[in-house]
Amino acid sequence: VGHVLSQLLGVVVADPDASIRQAVLRALDGRFHEHLCEVRRLRTVAFALHDEALAVRLVAVPLLGRLSALNPAATLPQLRKLLLSLQCELTAAGPIQHSLARRRKEEAAQMLTLLVRHAPRLARTYCRPLIDALLPLLRNTPHARTAAALLYTLAELLSVATSRLDQHAEPLLLLLVDALRHSGSH
Repeated sequence: VGHVLSQLLGVVVADPDASIRQAVLRALDGRFHEHLCEVRRLRTVAFALHDEALAVRLVAVPLLGRLSALNPAATLPQLRKLLLSLQCELTAAGPIQHSLARRRKEEAAQMLTLLVRHAPRLARTYCRPLIDALLPLLRNTPHARTAAALLYTLAELLSVATSRLDQHAEPLLLLLVDALRHSGSH
């Protein structure tokens, strides 16, 4: 099993067709998790976090999130690095009205949503700075699609934050209502 799995992981890294890379990652379900938790294989799977195709990255995040429960020492540094990178992408200066900047923020929000959902223990420790990064974007984005992606991310963060943000619930709710009203008018 290990040899075949190593060969499949080679496809994840090297195949020029993104749909094949994505299909191989999707096929790596719970039956293979024990074998994927070996450090060498985890490093290979982690390469998919930086794939050029968003679809591949969106499959890699949940897989590594599930593997983080089995081998946190090997997966959490990679996931933490991704989380911080996504936070930087969201807070990067630049006009969100520009379509490329808007798309990059939407993609970062999608990735962050999956990361929070599949690695909640990691995300819980970064809730406050991530929410601080999301709220100004929600206030200022005139685009409904971008606002929706940011709201999904915020909802995931709030679901793992538990009581850490109870004191901020009312101002947060007011801001969300205002963001929805603002983004709906454009």
